[in-house]
Amino acid sequence: MKSRNVSSIAETRTVFVDLKWIKGILFGILFMFIVPLALSCSKETSGTFNPADHYLKIEELRAAKPLDLHKIESIYTTQLAPRYHTAYPAIHASILEAMRKGEAGENVRVQSQTISKELQKIFYRELAASLSALEAEADPAMYAQELERAKSAYACLKPLSKRRSEWLKNGTAFDDLFASAFSTLASMPGKETVKKTCDRIILLFRDIFIYSVFYELFGIETSRGTDNITCEEKMAEARIFLESALPFCRQQQFCVPLATAFHKDYRDLDIEKTREDLFAAFPGLDTHAVLKASGK
Repeated sequence: MKSRNVSSIAETRTVFVDLKWIKGILFGILFMFIVPLALSCSKETSGTFNPADHYLKIEELRAAKPLDLHKIESIYTTQLAPRYHTAYPAIHASILEAMRKGEAGENVRVQSQTISKELQKIFYRELAASLSALEAEADPAMYAQELERAKSAYACLKPLSKRRSEWLKNGTAFDDLFASAFSTLASMPGKETVKKTCDRIILLFRDIFIYSVFYELFGIETSRGTDNITCEEKMAEARIFLESALPFCRQQQFCVPLATAFHKDYRDLDIEKTREDLFAAFPGLDTHAVLKASGK
């Protein structure tokens, strides 16, 4: 009887593993068919595409309880992936991996954060590309079109800007700076002013990404030892935020340790040293506001 029970358990485990394996294959096949179909459909409405319409819906779904990862996957695969998977293959692969892990029940909340923050990387790069195009654009119609693309990408990043303002308690400082910059660009000023304004927008987002790393560090510090899931979630977020800011780091003695800091177990993260390295690598930040927000 005991032998039969052991055999039954083993068979059940085998079936469970096989089902997970089959589920992963089906998800991959489904994506192969959905993306080309969605791409052909999106071409018909390319003139009205606004990424914020879809990304902000994903953010709403992430905030809902229970978290419905299937709906998030559906929006990404049908609306956003067709636009971006070719231009950003590494980010696309990371999002698919997060979806696969989520489907397998592996820290669904962490996977949803990974999807969200990887998408923010795309929108930041789209914003940077549009701003760069503005600097060289002489045709008024094309300039206006490129500016709209930049504003659409910014709309996806605006919630992040607001959250960092709330943490730093600087009111609407970031929003006001962005509004002023886009207003300047809308007036179609001279090329020198366009370049300075575009540079200002990019540098402001660099600061927001770094402030976001500080924010996640604070979250790890307060959750370590009590909430493992939150720590893993914040390690993943900090790593992704830092990836967008590291290209601005000009001091290699800080760039290298920072690049590896969030690729380790959160239990091994030296929070104080990482915080010090961030301040040293990116001078000019509001140190007082960060330390105050971090309870220092």
